[in-house]
Formats: sequence, structure tokens, C-alpha cells
Amino acid sequence: MKTKLFSVKKNKKKDTAQGLVEFALVIPILLLVVYGLLEVGRLLFVYSSVVTAARQAVRYGAVTGVSDGGYPRYQDCAGIRSAARNVGFINNFPDSGINITFDTGPGTTSYATCNGVDYLGVVPKNGDRLLVSVSTSFVPIVPLVPLDPMTIESSSSRTILVDIDIVVTPEAQGWDGSTSTPTNTPTPTATNTPTDTPTPTTTSLYTATPSNTPTITNTPTITFTPTITYTPTTTGTPTNTPLPTGTPMACFVSHDGIAVTQNKMLLTVNNNSASPITISEITIFYNAASPAGQGLSAIYSGGTLIWDDSATGSPVTISNFIQNESIEPGSSTALKMFFNNNIKINGTELISISFLENGCDEHTTNQ
Repeated sequence: MKTKLFSVKKNKKKDTAQGLVEFALVIPILLLVVYGLLEVGRLLFVYSSVVTAARQAVRYGAVTGVSDGGYPRYQDCAGIRSAARNVGFINNFPDSGINITFDTGPGTTSYATCNGVDYLGVVPKNGDRLLVSVSTSFVPIVPLVPLDPMTIESSSSRTILVDIDIVVTPEAQGWDGSTSTPTNTPTPTATNTPTDTPTPTTTSLYTATPSNTPTITNTPTITFTPTITYTPTTTGTPTNTPLPTGTPMACFVSHDGIAVTQNKMLLTVNNNSASPITISEITIFYNAASPAGQGLSAIYSGGTLIWDDSATGSPVTISNFIQNESIEPGSSTALKMFFNNNIKINGTELISISFLENGCDEHTTNQ
């Protein structure tokens, strides 16, 4: 008995059509998932760039150094914004989206802002903070995924270190106060010795001899011998010796050279005397023409503010101190002169200091 096998022949056209229908049903969902992944990735990238932009901007403004224009970086508002914009690859950060402020610590009110300016003449103190806030908008390219338009914002802050005082006691450089003792001793001597000695002598002799016998002889003798001697002697010896008011002290003052850093001039004064000395006047020579609006704004002695006002032009002389600044024997003080802008050195920098004590002359030093 023979067995015959029959096979069912497939319809290839029917399978192809079924695959196309299934692909048409699945591809929209697949594309939607892929697009959603792309949008979420773009959102994360924009968020990361905003956070990095705030950090880079505040890092640029807080580090020590000067910008290409010669200003401290915390005054270079345009440079801070540029540091933030360099991070934005997908989203550009407009100036309105970069907020730059200064305050004195967490929870305090800002006292200066860079908004709307490229350069800010702010002079912060050690411990002040620079705050940078960067914001941008995120909008989905096609509103097919459940992501609404939103604003992404990030803030960063850093403490500003303006300067560090390093005080040393150098050896004296040979300058000391001089002691002036003028002495004027005129000694005129007048000696008058007139001598007048008149000696008149009168001798009268009368002899009468009559021819009579009796003889009468009269022999009177009169002798006058007056002697007058005048010997006046006058000797005048006046002595006039003027003495200065007060007893001058032995004043020994030494100093370092003038150091110029950004908007500050620094001079260390050493009192090598045996008594305290008190500063009465400070005269400062500097380049007042660069930049425009340059002027003296404050003077510190160590960490104490002794003058806080505004004075322009060079030289400028300061004598109306907030309090007397005395330097104890064997100690030093660092005088710090702050200006409105960075100092452009031209070789005319000079500081002259006068003291109250008698014997301490005016003290002048340059770089």
C-alpha cells in the first residue's frame, strides 16, 4: 500500500501584508518612545549646562587675578557673564538670565549688582560673597510628550578673598629722626677805661727887701696838687640760648617699600624707638589719571579703619583720622590705602608720613 503525502503551500503575499500592518501599528508608539527619550535627554543636558554655567561664572569672579582690562575679576561683570555663556551649547543664556550680586553672607541683603553694566566699581571685603544665578527656558520641540515648558534655574555662590596681610619686622634701613638743638650765644663785651689826671701846680714867691736896716722877709709858699682819677669799667656779657618746646625723643622709624596690588597701596611702618609714636598726617602720591574717576576711599591700619571718605587728585593729604593711630615701641603696623579703581603704576607712587612727637621728622618712602 502506497502512502502519498500532501503539503500545504503557504501564501507569501499574505504574510508580507500582515507584517506591514503590524509595523504600521507599532511604529508610532516606537517613535513616540524614542522621541520622549530624546526630549528627556535634552532636558537633562540643559539642566546640567545651567548648573555648570552658574558654577563657572562664580568661580571666574571669585578667584584672585585681574581681567584683560586690568580690573579685579569680581569687578569684571562682562567677564562673569561670558564665563556663563561659554557653557551654553544648546540654550543661549541672555544677559537678563544671568543675575550677579554681592552680599556679606547667607541671609543678608545684597549691596551691589552687576545687572546692566559691564564693569562695577565695587570694593568687597574679605568674607563677602559673590552670587551668580543663571536661568533659561526649556520648551519641547514637538508637544507630543507629557513635558510642559519650564524655567530651569541654578544659583551658586563663593566667598571672596580680597587680600591677606603678611606682617614681618624687617631690619632698620638707616632712617631715623634727627634731634635739632639750635644755640645762639652772642657775647658782646664793651670795656671803656677813660683816665683823666689833671695835675695843676701854682707856686707864688714874693720877696720884699727895703733898703732900711730892718729886714722883713715874707716867704709864703702855696702849693696846690689836686689829683682826679676816673677809672670806670663796664663789662656786658648777655647770653641768649633758646630751647625748643618739649624734650625731643630719639625717634627711629624704618619701613618696607610700597606694594601696589589692584586697587590698594600697602606700606609697613616699624617703630624701633623706645616710646610710642602717633601718626598725624599721611600724604599719598599716585597716578590719578588712570582710570577715570580714580580716588582714595579708605585707609586701614592693620585691621582698623582710621579714615573713610572720598578724596581725588594727587597728591592727597589726610589728617582728619577717625582715631589716633599709635605704634607701640618695637612693633609694626601695615597701612592699607584703598582706591576706587585699580592703580595704574607710573613710577610716581610715594607716601609721606608725619608724626606728632618732637624729634620724629617727616618720613617719606617710595616703591
